[in-house]
This record gives sequence, C-alpha cells and structure tokens, in this order.
Amino acid sequence: MRTEGILIENSWATLQLVYFGFTGGSALGIIVGVITGRIAIFGKLFDPLVSVTYPIPKIALFPIFVIWFGIGFLSKAVVVFLAAFYPVYIHTFDGVRGVPELHIWSAQNFDASRLQILTEVVIPDSLPQILSGLRVGLALSFIVVFSAELIQSDLGLGQLALQARQFNNYELMFSAISMIALFGVIHDRLLLLTRRRLLYWQGDEH
Repeated sequence: MRTEGILIENSWATLQLVYFGFTGGSALGIIVGVITGRIAIFGKLFDPLVSVTYPIPKIALFPIFVIWFGIGFLSKAVVVFLAAFYPVYIHTFDGVRGVPELHIWSAQNFDASRLQILTEVVIPDSLPQILSGLRVGLALSFIVVFSAELIQSDLGLGQLALQARQFNNYELMFSAISMIALFGVIHDRLLLLTRRRLLYWQGDEH
C-alpha cells in the first residue's frame, strides 16, 4: 500500500466534499428557511415535507445516489448537501418565525421597504439561530462524508482508514481518523469565531 503523500491527497479529497456539500446545502437552507419563515403559505406547504424526510438518515440514501451518480464526487457531495441543508433550514425557519412582530411593526412605521425589513430586521434577528444551524450542519457534514467514504469511494479519509485497516496499517488508520477529527475541530472553531464577531453584542459566552 502506497503511503507517501497519501494522507494529504485523501484529506484534500474529503475537504473538497465537505466544502462543496456544506456550502451548497447551507445556502439553500438559509434561502428556503427565510422564504418559508416569512411567507406563511410556503411554510405550511414545505414544513410537512421536511418533517417527513428529515428523520431519514442521509447516509441511508447514499446507495441510491451511487446508482444515480456513480461512486465519484457527486454522489457523496449530494449526501453532504442534504446533511447540511436540514439543520440549517430548520434553525433558519425557527429564527425567522421567532422575530418579534414589534420589531417588524417598528420598521414599517419608519416606512422601511420589504427588502429593508428583511435585511435590517429579520435576518439580523435570526442570525443567532442561523449560525447555530450552520454549526450543526458543519458537524454533520464531516460525519456523513467520512461514513460515505467508508461505504464506497476511491479517495477520502474514510476510504483511507478502511484500506489501512485491511493492510493492518493501524498507524495510518488512526492518522486518517485523527485528521477528520482535527478538521472538524478547526472548522468548528472558525465558525465560532465568526459567530462571536457577528454577534459581538451578545458577549463572550457564545
């Protein structure tokens, strides 16, 4: 089993999946969460669909995506996308629905446009919930990508750990597992740092 540079190569493959899936899933989750949270009819139509599909383990859908998209990048990226979408959507939806009506009425009394109400009242008030959803979605993205790579993949830390186990290379196996844990911690800390800067008025407890 080749070992030279293999940890870096597989780490980059895993990070690409996380970045692609998490970014796309989070962006869609925020957009849909804001729309359904602000427009009641959309919320009533979409929220039951989420309630039905959210409990399904996203990794359980991976074999279906392999059939549709093959064992390459796309099938794993879609699983990560879904893993990030749901928690971000739910937190955004709850955050938007939880904006006090008094804040919106006050903005309307100052002749604020709908766009101004959205960008200057709704989203700032919802930001703590949105960021919490992003943190959950990020953690799930790393969990799901590693699991998907264990099941079927040509590259990635999950596949590397599995191959290392098969060749009794336990040092490399634990290195792959440690790398996914390290990446999770680093990205979580970066997200918390971003949260503290965006929510500076809430103090250091966040």
